[in-house]
Amino acid sequence: MLRFIARRLVQSTLLLVFVSFVIFILMQNIGDPVATMGGRQPLDGADQLRLRCQLGLNDPILVQYAYWLVGNDFTTRECDGEPPRPGTRRGILRGDFGTSLSDRRPVTQVIGERVPNTLLLMIPAQILIIVFGVAIGIFSALRQYSFYDNLFTGLSYIFQSMPIFLIALLLIYLFSVNFKQWGLPSLPPNGMYDPLGDRSAGDVLAHMILPVLSITLISVAGYARFTRASMLETMNADYVRTARAKGMSERRVNLVHVLKNACLPLVTLIGLDLGALITGATVTESLFAWPGLGSLFLDKLGFADFPVLMGMLVLFTLSIIAFQLLTDIAYTWFDPRIRY
Repeated sequence: MLRFIARRLVQSTLLLVFVSFVIFILMQNIGDPVATMGGRQPLDGADQLRLRCQLGLNDPILVQYAYWLVGNDFTTRECDGEPPRPGTRRGILRGDFGTSLSDRRPVTQVIGERVPNTLLLMIPAQILIIVFGVAIGIFSALRQYSFYDNLFTGLSYIFQSMPIFLIALLLIYLFSVNFKQWGLPSLPPNGMYDPLGDRSAGDVLAHMILPVLSITLISVAGYARFTRASMLETMNADYVRTARAKGMSERRVNLVHVLKNACLPLVTLIGLDLGALITGATVTESLFAWPGLGSLFLDKLGFADFPVLMGMLVLFTLSIIAFQLLTDIAYTWFDPRIRY
């Protein structure tokens, strides 16, 4: 078991380095960060050339990646006849993700401010998705072709085929616009709290309902369909028929033999979704003006803020790889053969 975990850790580290290098190359083509500096009065050509030199944007791609990874505090740089100056970065391997080009703050501070907001939105949504998605899938599989199975299957197809922005807009139109016109208590359509309110827990909870519901509706449908298909496939296995032939109760057959084995592919799906918790929901956060990592990514993409974008993408990649490692370990509990 320890050898299995050690091998997966080595593979995950190599994968993280490779992915970070690919992302670094792709980020070079999103735009010129120097062109976005200066606000309403753009920088002239000479200033842009000097900034590109100071930021190291004229260096070869491999040199830039090495500086980003291990830092440049051991080098000196001379730009346009200025006296050589020592480097200022220590690299991400030493905990320095750089400084944001758009608001001149450390990248870790910019990202750290948004992480709690994203988790506040995504964790309740993921809990609801897993609970309701798995429960509906099991219920439909145990009552195959019944009225409720057909009902849940039809609703799953409808919600799964709808884009997230359409679901979000329909919910806003119904619960925020129509409810107010009908004289019913309406839900706030945007923001994390009322600017004129007291920013209490109840205020934040009211603003969470619509974005959480949007994410939940579209994902519960996929979980329900996936769980139902996995359950039905397992229920027709030979060892399940053998357990029934031995006189085992239907409840024990479904819980011990069917559900546990049907969870194997479901664990992979849950692991991928848990790894994506930190990435946020870009479209949903933008529609509801939720100040999370998804909306931050879009904002910094418009400024070509390379340090913040790279910091966020590395954080997303690390989160996904870490949860995939935990998923592999969880597999050993559901299927002991993997340990060997």
